Amino acid sequence: MLGSLAAKAEATERAAQQGTGPATISAGPQQQSGVGDALKDIVFAEKAMDNFESRLDALLSRLGSLIDDSDGSTPQQPEPGAAQS
Repeated sequence: MLGSLAAKAEATERAAQQGTGPATISAGPQQQSGVGDALKDIVFAEKAMDNFESRLDALLSRLGSLIDDSDGSTPQQPEPGAAQS
């Protein structure tokens, strides 16, 4: 999906650079709907990536908690001969 999205974005950028993009008055309805579809795809991809990032953050947080809990969780004892404050 991201590959086709990137291809649409590149095609739109090339069209804009050549003066045939949606910024010109000569842009037809089919071309404008293609740009609209590309923008909708971009918004959808951004939402999907935000969702993925938040789920990944939650997973990493849980993994960090599991690692912290499994490392013994007992306070370290001072080494013999160490000065106590």
